[in-house]
Amino acid sequence: MKSFFSIISLLFLSVAAMSATCFADENRDNNPLPYASPFQLKTSIDIPVILASSTLALIPGLIGSQLPNGDGGVYNKRDINKFDRSTVNFYSTKSALASDIIVGVLPLGAIGISLYSFSDSGRWQAVLEDFVLLTETLAVTTASMQIIKHAFSRPRPYMYQDDPNDNKLKHTDDDISSFYSGHSAIAFATAVSMSYMFQQRHKKSKAVIPIWIASLCGATSVALLRVFAGKHFFTDVITGSIIGASTGILIPALHKVTPKTELTILSGPSNLTLLVNF
Repeated sequence: MKSFFSIISLLFLSVAAMSATCFADENRDNNPLPYASPFQLKTSIDIPVILASSTLALIPGLIGSQLPNGDGGVYNKRDINKFDRSTVNFYSTKSALASDIIVGVLPLGAIGISLYSFSDSGRWQAVLEDFVLLTETLAVTTASMQIIKHAFSRPRPYMYQDDPNDNKLKHTDDDISSFYSGHSAIAFATAVSMSYMFQQRHKKSKAVIPIWIASLCGATSVALLRVFAGKHFFTDVITGSIIGASTGILIPALHKVTPKTELTILSGPSNLTLLVNF
């Protein structure tokens, strides 16, 4: 059920982001920003990427997975690598709830920082750009996460406990959706993209380093909480964190405006002067 609502939320965000892309693209031509934006949206690229990613995120849930041990039997701890084996005994509903809250707050914090940074100066186009880039990052992250979860179907740590009671077992695909951690991926994708975009827009701001530290600490806490909750192994959260962070850098970086280089040759009576403007 939680996964269903997450996907529905992503679809709403995607629709809003596609609308914002069109608005920002049109508004940039009619009312250019009073400063050079480091990012540029392209309707012909961003809308198909968001739409395709949102669609791909839905497919695994529609297909479903077959539980390897029927309705969820006990798995052998010896099948787990030594690095991950210690996480089998972890289980905490409070840690799971805390990770849900933090991973939900991070995107809101990202939009909040963007609004706070630009609302006073009226640069709403920049806020729309940040919103679209963040949504596109989350859409791509969610799509890859859903596909890989479906492909690996790795049992969660609590499935290896001697007596996994019904409070832990859901008897659904969620019991075998351990690899990799979607919470960690989304948390790091949000934290990195938010911090990177802020840094690119406010390179001289003293808030750059604190925002990086705070956002990465929040994302790291999500990853650790998922382990303490008994939802994921160490390798699940490490993989999710790396993929999420990579996506968080990649999507905004692909939208970076390439500086234009102008070459001017000035001729004099006895010399030539070459001027290069970046």
